[in-house]
Amino acid sequence: METVNQLQQQYVDFLSSLYSEGLLENQFQNIQMLGEDEAQFVSELLALYFEDSERCLHNLTTAFDQKDVEYEKVHDIAVELYDCNLSLGIQRMNNVCVTFRSCYKSKNLEGCLRCMQTLKDEYYLVKSKLQTLVMLDQRIVAAGGLVPIVE
Repeated sequence: METVNQLQQQYVDFLSSLYSEGLLENQFQNIQMLGEDEAQFVSELLALYFEDSERCLHNLTTAFDQKDVEYEKVHDIAVELYDCNLSLGIQRMNNVCVTFRSCYKSKNLEGCLRCMQTLKDEYYLVKSKLQTLVMLDQRIVAAGGLVPIVE
């Protein structure tokens, strides 16, 4: 059985890799510090993030399935998706959102569709990695430890 120290080190190493890969930025650390006294704070925020992001991606897909794309509606959904990522420090998703913005602002349907696929790919990569982080978080708490904050 793994010790709390081993689990904490795994968490630190994994989270550090997410920063070095550019998936996360320092805002995520701020979120961790906000919830350091509440064991499930980050896990609960990430669950909301997954829900909101999937809803936004679904709504964007639906918007582009229409015969006449309403780019104002696309803008509103994209801003919501960007804000979800910005609030948690999900850097790579935000980078794609910026590229996506230039495509829908110029009403470049082909560019939008390519960016949509990239958004989905990045989201599922980020989701997978963050779910791993949540599992490590839960294992640390279950073992009686505190989740470390990586600076």
